[in-house]
Amino acid sequence: MCKRGIAIPPGVKKYVAAVNAKTYPDPGTKSYSTICENIKDPLLPVKLATFLSIAKLLQPFLVTFQTDVLMVPFLHSELVKMITSILDLS
Repeated sequence: MCKRGIAIPPGVKKYVAAVNAKTYPDPGTKSYSTICENIKDPLLPVKLATFLSIAKLLQPFLVTFQTDVLMVPFLHSELVKMITSILDLS
């Protein structure tokens, strides 16, 4: 999902520009207003890429602990590994 989110902004920028140029009607919704505000952010690609890299680190953790088997004894060590991995990114 996030990979797709990184690929979408150029198309969204074109759409917002077309709405501003009156080529398309203004939807006038709150979600469109939110998109208009956030698409102007020059750091949006960086924020999305950061989110993607953290999501890739969290995914194995979530897969491991979404089970009916008792996993609490392993929780501390896995959390330490995950947090260390996130801190190593910086």
